[in-house]
Amino acid sequence: MLSGLFLFAGLVCCFLCSVFLRMRHGYSREAYVLSSPFAEAVRQLVGVAGGIYLSLVMLTGFLGLNLPERVIIQQMELDPLALFAIGLACVQPMLLNCWHRLAERGD
Repeated sequence: MLSGLFLFAGLVCCFLCSVFLRMRHGYSREAYVLSSPFAEAVRQLVGVAGGIYLSLVMLTGFLGLNLPERVIIQQMELDPLALFAIGLACVQPMLLNCWHRLAERGD
């Protein structure tokens, strides 16, 4: 029970950190609609996670992998591919941040 709570809390912290980093780095495009940096960052996070999810679904279908349809964590039924996709999308800006810092030190 406690491990599920830690997993959920870690996912929420990772989500918030990802949104903050996306807002700070200004991953934005010109648009005609005025939106806040928070809304833009969440939109991009959901878009990236959706792209990763679709790629994973196609990959598992092509390879014929048998994955469980649902994983139960703390009485919540979750799709394992969707959970992995949102986790990967949340970690992506943190990894890019580390990569850029390492590249700056190397120059």
